[in-house]
Amino acid sequence: MKIRKIIPLILCAAMLFTTGCSLGGKKASTTSAGGFCSMKEKLEGVKTADETYKIVQAALDEGKSLDLAGIEIEISKPLILYNQDIYGGKITYTGNDGQPVIKMAGKCVIDKVSIVNTCEDNNCGEGKYVGIWLSNDKGTVTNGSAIRSVRFYSCGTLVYAPKDVESAANGLVIENLRAEGWWFRGIDFQSKNCTNNSFYNLYINRNDF
Repeated sequence: MKIRKIIPLILCAAMLFTTGCSLGGKKASTTSAGGFCSMKEKLEGVKTADETYKIVQAALDEGKSLDLAGIEIEISKPLILYNQDIYGGKITYTGNDGQPVIKMAGKCVIDKVSIVNTCEDNNCGEGKYVGIWLSNDKGTVTNGSAIRSVRFYSCGTLVYAPKDVESAANGLVIENLRAEGWWFRGIDFQSKNCTNNSFYNLYINRNDF
């Protein structure tokens, strides 16, 4: 009887240690079976972009979506999403090496997020300093994905579908996008055979927000 009581407690403790996430203001993700992970408390006291990246990407690697509402984070490497969402907050990429802030694939929703890269002049060419890169090593962007109410700052290109990936995005909705300080292109679909993508209310290079 004692063994039966102890084992569930050990398993429960292991699960808590692995995820370390509370649900915050979100009860469930629209795309991720793992639900939303509220990062506010989890990142409290974290001081470096390297540490922040490791914690945030670890939550994604565990299948969680990110609830960043009310916080601003700095990351040193691109975030990799697959069938996950990001809600709220501000994400600043500090790498200054031309990489994107986010690389997404599968069915993803990015909603009410501010995205900042480090492009500072018109030398930010194709595929460099991207805000959101469509596709990653896990696949391409699939039907039902959305980029909604996202604000971009200092990005070489806001949303980019690379030419070396066939059909990088299909069924993606981009709406209520606002941009400030982009230098190369707004939305750049170099990938062939991207279909059924929709664009609404795009405000690019305006100073009213």
